[in-house]
Amino acid sequence: MKKRLCALLLLAALIVSLLCVPAGAKFGDAYGYDETPADEVTITVTISNDGVPLLGCDTDQTALAHLDVTVPYFDLALYGLEKYDRYPAHTIPTGDGKQSVVYDRGSDVIARPTALHAVIYLLERYYYGLPESQCGKGWAKSAKNFANSGKSMTDLNDNKYANEQEALVLADQDAMSLYMSNFWGHDANLMYFRNHTYPLMYEDYGSTLDYQLLSDGDTLDFSLHSDLDFYSDGAFACFAQDTCEVEAGQTLRVQMLKKPSFPVEGEGSDDYQPATSLTAAVYDDEWYKADGVTLTPEETGDGWYTVTFPQAGMYYLMGHDPNWGKSAAHTAPAVAKVVVTAAQEAGLVNTTVQQSGGSVRLQCVLNESGGQLLAATYREGRLVSAAVRDVTAAGVQSITLPADGDTVKLFLINESGAVSEKAFTGKLGG
Repeated sequence: MKKRLCALLLLAALIVSLLCVPAGAKFGDAYGYDETPADEVTITVTISNDGVPLLGCDTDQTALAHLDVTVPYFDLALYGLEKYDRYPAHTIPTGDGKQSVVYDRGSDVIARPTALHAVIYLLERYYYGLPESQCGKGWAKSAKNFANSGKSMTDLNDNKYANEQEALVLADQDAMSLYMSNFWGHDANLMYFRNHTYPLMYEDYGSTLDYQLLSDGDTLDFSLHSDLDFYSDGAFACFAQDTCEVEAGQTLRVQMLKKPSFPVEGEGSDDYQPATSLTAAVYDDEWYKADGVTLTPEETGDGWYTVTFPQAGMYYLMGHDPNWGKSAAHTAPAVAKVVVTAAQEAGLVNTTVQQSGGSVRLQCVLNESGGQLLAATYREGRLVSAAVRDVTAAGVQSITLPADGDTVKLFLINESGAVSEKAFTGKLGG
């Protein structure tokens, strides 16, 4: 008891705990498709050319990197694409030990956005630059027929992108076999991943845009390339969490990963490799390089990085190909969003005093675990009684001691014995 009471003489700030929470995409989800109706879904999209995220042709020139986009469901017949309507799907054996998928066309069309809806919406909103209110209404088909916009394309580094092809050309294939011959004014030398992995219909069998039903929190990463052989050694990079939250001044630890563009024998949907050769960068919420913030690799060399943000706000982490902007760039960028909250003041919150007979009960809310609570009563400034209890978890805490003084105080002592500068003082009745 004496040792704990002596700690009152050692006033110091408490250590505030770090909070980092994953959110967003269902990481590695290759073929989990929700067939229930949905009027819209909110997904996260990145579109890059030779490893550099592109800027949209909308009024704001939106950076197409970790962009949250709400995609509405609309009738594909508006675009003459009704043969790509999505019906309930069933897997059937083919008799040779393999399997196939067929649509139940006797059922209603699933009124839920697919990746094809997302592609059309993205083109209308960010390639042609239409206002949101005009997207999904058939404009791109009736007015432009997905033709080249004629607008110059720019990437995040202000490089001009050769916009020479049509906005979208779909090869004349059946449902579940759709193929993009052109996308975003680029030829077919591109790939895209859903939820950071190759999009599948079922194990070892790829799916197409019209088959891939989307859900809230999904990601779509489109990677356009100049080098025709990019896929032979290319990769899609990502962070282990798409979104993190951390307090200002605290250190965030994240891992950068990659998944090859080319097939890997025996690979599953969750097989990722550490991305150790990418260039790490930090941007602010307007996609300018963040001053005084560095994504620093750990010495372990297994893709782990640390970063500390001095101020609250929203930031973006990026790991990009060292050759980005050149044809030698074969890796799609990893992008994550970090929400930095104001530093939470350690100490006692919502402290109350409840006096009952000869005892007094102090109750408070703590924003961290560890250490001890110290309660004391005083009469005319002199210590009369005291009680100490360990703090094993954050949240509501209480401590009881004799009510034999006229004043009560509550202190928070950290695990090293230092006492929080924040203390509660209250009066006792009677």
